[in-house]
Amino acid sequence: MNNSCQDSYFFDADLAYETAMQQNRVQRTMAVDGLQICYLGTENPRADAPPNLIQIPRKETLNFFTNTNLRLPTKVVFKEGTRQDLIIKQTKNFHQMMESIRHKRQQTAQLYAQEILKLHPEIPTSGPLRIFCVASRLTTVMQYSAKSLMDAFAEMGHTTLLTIEQNEMEEYDQQKTLDDHLKFNPHLVININHLNNAYLHPDVYNLTWWQDPMPEIISQHRLKWRARDLVYSFSDVLDDYLYAAGAQKIQRQSFCIDKTIFHGDKTDHRQNKIVFIGSGPSPQIFETEISRAIFAELTTLIDNGLLVTKKMTDEIARKYDYTADTVFWRFLHAALRDRTVTWLCQQQELEVEIYGRYWEYNQTVMPFFKGAVPHGNAVANIYRSSKYALVCHPFDCQSQRLREVRACGCIPIIYDCRELSEPPFFEDQSLFFQTANQLAEACRQVRETSPQHFSELYSYDHFAREILRQIRPAAPTANHKDSRKFALILPVKGIYAQFGNALQAEMESRGIETTYIAARGAYPKAFKKQDILNLASEIKHSGATDIFTINFYRNVFNFPKELRVHVWMQDLPQLFEGEVSDERILPFTNNWTHLYEGSEFFPPFTDYANYYQPPNNDYDVDISFAGYLPRLHWPPSGDPQQDQQIETLFNLICAKIRREKIFACIWATGEALLFRAEMETGIYLQGKELRQEVVHYIIQSLVRRVQRADLAAQLINLSKKHNWSLAIAGEGWHLFPASEPYRHRHITPGKELARFYQRSRINLHINGDTNVHPRVMECLACGAFVLPRTNVTDNQPGGLLEVLDDPDYPSFNDMADLEEKLHYFLEHPEEREAHVEKAGTAIREKYTIKTAADLLLRSC
Repeated sequence: MNNSCQDSYFFDADLAYETAMQQNRVQRTMAVDGLQICYLGTENPRADAPPNLIQIPRKETLNFFTNTNLRLPTKVVFKEGTRQDLIIKQTKNFHQMMESIRHKRQQTAQLYAQEILKLHPEIPTSGPLRIFCVASRLTTVMQYSAKSLMDAFAEMGHTTLLTIEQNEMEEYDQQKTLDDHLKFNPHLVININHLNNAYLHPDVYNLTWWQDPMPEIISQHRLKWRARDLVYSFSDVLDDYLYAAGAQKIQRQSFCIDKTIFHGDKTDHRQNKIVFIGSGPSPQIFETEISRAIFAELTTLIDNGLLVTKKMTDEIARKYDYTADTVFWRFLHAALRDRTVTWLCQQQELEVEIYGRYWEYNQTVMPFFKGAVPHGNAVANIYRSSKYALVCHPFDCQSQRLREVRACGCIPIIYDCRELSEPPFFEDQSLFFQTANQLAEACRQVRETSPQHFSELYSYDHFAREILRQIRPAAPTANHKDSRKFALILPVKGIYAQFGNALQAEMESRGIETTYIAARGAYPKAFKKQDILNLASEIKHSGATDIFTINFYRNVFNFPKELRVHVWMQDLPQLFEGEVSDERILPFTNNWTHLYEGSEFFPPFTDYANYYQPPNNDYDVDISFAGYLPRLHWPPSGDPQQDQQIETLFNLICAKIRREKIFACIWATGEALLFRAEMETGIYLQGKELRQEVVHYIIQSLVRRVQRADLAAQLINLSKKHNWSLAIAGEGWHLFPASEPYRHRHITPGKELARFYQRSRINLHINGDTNVHPRVMECLACGAFVLPRTNVTDNQPGGLLEVLDDPDYPSFNDMADLEEKLHYFLEHPEEREAHVEKAGTAIREKYTIKTAADLLLRSC
């Protein structure tokens, strides 16, 4: 902070007035400043004083500073000619008074906290909730997230209170915040990037939305979490910190869109230009020789087209004896922005505009630099004026800037970090690059965008509805409380979260206490030793009598012997360490029931009734396929020679899969493919764990990629031959250029996906493992016809025909059979409808969450 520009208390009225009129700025953070406050003790206030000249009667000084929300002064200014001994004395007395005031305010805040802890607001089952949130003007993103989320709750009719500085002279004050909380008595408290739960009554819901690696969670200290703490994280990178801090059920919520600000424009006046909004590297990064060396090393990696991982930045941090989190979160982001924006300014295809801070230090960027721009409408207007926008993030394709770009209808040109990010990627609406040449090439291409769809999909009101769904209490239907207690140990992503949340609500509605404990992943290797210890602690804390989990054997995680363990096997058993002892095994597919004595088939249950919408036969396409196309990319191991050997083996295996028309690949087939490739190349992989990972990759990625791409190529030929309309939906199809004319934009699971199924006369299901699959069941449950490829288990107990309660349900064997059946069912809609009616009714009635709970509780 510049000592010449501080909030000051003046003993000279004329000097105080002159200084206030200068409207000086006080630096609050690196990115935020505020209007300088000039305090004046006087009995004769000036009527023409500017707002930042605060005139206080001298006898009211102590009371004023004890209760004001304005920033307290940090400097004392005397009249010229004041004796030095008097300056020293009065300065000392003033600072002692300020310290006394701060201490008194802290004591008052502690009293408020004690009173808040006693508040017991009963959560109403209907009607408006009281929702409280604290934000600060010192944040460049969080304050807008808080305000927009609270606006969404208010639009829904709830009573909200957002505590934030009312102007740029105020500051966050705990005394005022807790006073507001005490008077408001909220049912739900919203926090962004902070836990703030120590003073809350146990019955109050406390939501924390983590958007940044805050010191609170990266300190490696376990925090005290409450049963009613709802934890949301914007990325799995932050999940690691939260798990280490003791968080349990972590839910995903990346950045939202304020659709009143960030929205598309129907008029066609976009300029053929590309814009970038964001800060460049700050000068502090180049202050030391070590920091310059770290920045240079990261720059070299990026220039070479490498995707820099956390593991790589950790190695750089060790090399230079630097803080790992600083290298990853600060240096990597800065280096990536510096390089990609520099590349952008060097391409010749598009006009370029750069907005933000610090770009004046980059000589290549400086001619295109337009200065800083405030968040909100100014940013949105820039995006709406441009055809393209550059977005660069080292590991996330869900960043706030990217979502704002999409919502405003720009074509995003994105640094390709898909390998490190969670989907969806909206590949049909995006352009990707990792090198300067790829960026220049992307500037020559065009994509269709869907801004309105995107704004609705990621709106704040969508998030608000999800929050409300969790905190409304479920009324138990049982007349007594069941003595059993369940711990659901499941990942909290995708279908696992949908199933886990629904199962928890169903169990609690029956009076069975149920705790959802977040698992790091679906495989034991995702867990570290500390994670297993934390898991044991959470199980003990839950008081569970039963554990329902996914893929985790008892002995691998040391589940106590006295607990009943129900294991839902969702993947190939060969992937997992340990042995079955007395667990109850519930295989996801009936293919695996023979592997475990006494196991019970536990198919993909969900509330399929929610998918049903009466079809109106307004078809868009004849044939559709929804499913992802795997990327053929083995994650870098750090051993280039080994990675090259694996790539050679994979290329040969892909050729064998295509030549031998391998469709369904079990573990033994994957091992045989690897062994044959090793024999032909003379390359032999060492290590049991590596070989298991390679076989799993062959089964889950290589076979699926080759067969789905080949099937798509043949479908395209059939559609051209017979003039059939075709739609292909899912991630990864940008890797198969021939699919571009048929690619559909990203489809959100739920009602939107159901509508996609309904608008297709025939939906195809392509999966080598099983036909008792969510895609098949969702299609039929929403009244859409699906044609699966024949699986050997279809006629077995628990197979597709038994599940659908339709022994004549059709499937296809090969391409000739598929062509024939497509002809037949396109020409006989009445037969499609008959199968849909019979099978869809069976699914909606038999495969509900209620049925899942019945099966789970049956042997307890």
